[in-house]
Formats: sequence, structure tokens, C-alpha cells
Amino acid sequence: MTNLKTITRALSIAVVGAICVGTAGEALAEYPNNTLRITVPWRAGGGTDSVARALATEMEKISGQAVLVENVTGGSGTAGMLAVKNAKPDGYAMVLNGSADITAPIVFKNVPYSMDDYKCVGGVYATPTWIIANKEQGYKDFGDFVKAAKAAPGKLSLGVTALGTPDHVTADLLIKKYGIDVRVIPFNGGAPLKKALIGNQVNAGVLIAPVMLEEVKAGVANVLVAGGSLKSIKHAPLQNMATLKDHGIDQEISMIRGVYMPKATPDAVVEKAIEIVGEAAQSQSFKDFGDKFGFDPVWIPGKAFCEFMKSEDAAYRSIK
Repeated sequence: MTNLKTITRALSIAVVGAICVGTAGEALAEYPNNTLRITVPWRAGGGTDSVARALATEMEKISGQAVLVENVTGGSGTAGMLAVKNAKPDGYAMVLNGSADITAPIVFKNVPYSMDDYKCVGGVYATPTWIIANKEQGYKDFGDFVKAAKAAPGKLSLGVTALGTPDHVTADLLIKKYGIDVRVIPFNGGAPLKKALIGNQVNAGVLIAPVMLEEVKAGVANVLVAGGSLKSIKHAPLQNMATLKDHGIDQEISMIRGVYMPKATPDAVVEKAIEIVGEAAQSQSFKDFGDKFGFDPVWIPGKAFCEFMKSEDAAYRSIK
């Protein structure tokens, strides 16, 4: 026999449940109604940071909310990824990072997160890696760098943004291909490596294109080899640049910079974020940024972007 206390308790649970459902629905209907935060796991001034800030500007126009870009650096990008993994999954915490800057460390370094800790919002900018040297080094192509390295084993330096990143993989593939002895020096992101290259503090460096394109156009630096095709770059003299495949390496090292949210973020909120980011990525203003930065933007929404991430993970595991 059901007593009054049991009935009262059941009614209370039902009322609370109805209130929660209503509150969740209202929150979604109002989303976003607060500042959106995009974490960049690298220092300000690098390629990923530049893409994030250009995208954030468009997202502000579309969402009607402020979009704050925060640089959370450390651990070769790990600190920023962990910050968003552990953030409140309410739709206001996002991370913008390169696809390979996530998958390569997962494969090669066993970092404390996996792709299962995030939901994909979408990919917005695709570019390959490339090796660059200050023009004063005198290298016209990667063959010149190889000759110099073989003439002075252990003396030449090759900078990378961080260990376990796509640029580090690019460097490693070429070093093994030619059997050269060079010092690989990790920097905490593209911005400090760019500074070192401009200052002629390293013999060459591996970055994600199109970082340093302006220096190349100005004749300050030379591109020695690219991790993938540069046919779509907004600088005709580089469109037929030699790639890893031209050097007998059957790999393409490129990445897509994209947006992710914590895995517990409600699907309906993620879908709304996909709408906002997708509209920003396909806006004329973001395309204008791409024209100036070096490549046209892309838009790969949610699930399709996650499928790309899986294929990229598999590609890196085949290298390992």
C-alpha cells in the first residue's frame, strides 16, 4: 500500500525534474548569452593564435556575445587542451588547435587526454608544414641543408614548435631519410620559433604554413621543402614547391586548425556552436583574412571533422 509520504516524495521528484528540463530548454534557447572563450594552447603571435583571433571576430558578430581568446601555454600544447577538457561543459569553453597538434602528441607522447575527451565543432583552416631558413643561411632548398649537415655532423640546428608535433614529425622523417645528424631544438610554439628564425638563431625551422609567408615574400627567408602541396597558397612562386613526396617520403604532413568542446557539452549546445562557428568560417571577412594570411579557409562541420581526426590518427600510427 502506497503511503502519503511516498506519494509526496514522488510528486516532488517529478516537479524538480520538470523544472530541470525547463531550465535546460531555456538555457539552450538563450545560448549563447554570455562570453564565449576560445583557448589557444600556444603563445600569441603564432599561426593558430592568428586563426583563432580572426575567427573570434566573426563569431562575435554572429553570436552577439564577446568572444575571448585566451593563450594557455605549456607542455607542448598540453596545458591548453587539459584546461578545456576539465572546463565546465556549458558551451562557453572551446579550444582551437591544429588537428595534428592533437593527434601527433596522442600517438607519439601518450598525453593525458584523447579525442574521446572532446566533441568536434569543426575544422576552419587547412595547411601543410614547411621547413624555412633565414636567407642569410644560404640554403636554396632542402638539398643544400642536407649537404651542409653532412659536412658538419651534429653542428646544424633545426627548430620545431614542440616535441611530438607535426613539425617534429616532418623533421624526423627527413632526418631519417637522409641520415643526417642535426640538433632538433623545441620551442614553445610558432611565435618564438619564428623570432629565432628571423634572428638567425637556428639554421632552419619547421613551422605550419603560412607562418613566415610575409618574410618569404620580402626575401628575408626561404622555404626549403613542404610537408604537403602548396598549390593553393596565395603566393605563386611557392605553388610548385617540393614536398616530402618529392624527397621519396610517401607521407603528407598537414593539419586542419579546428574548434573543440568538452565531451560532456550537451549535443544541442554543440549543434548551436557548429552553426555559429560554421557561419564565421564561411564569412567573407574570414575569407579576406585567409587571402591575406596565405590560404583560403575551409569548413568541415562536427562529425565529418571527427572522422578526419580518426583518419589522421591512423596515419600517424602508421608512421610510428
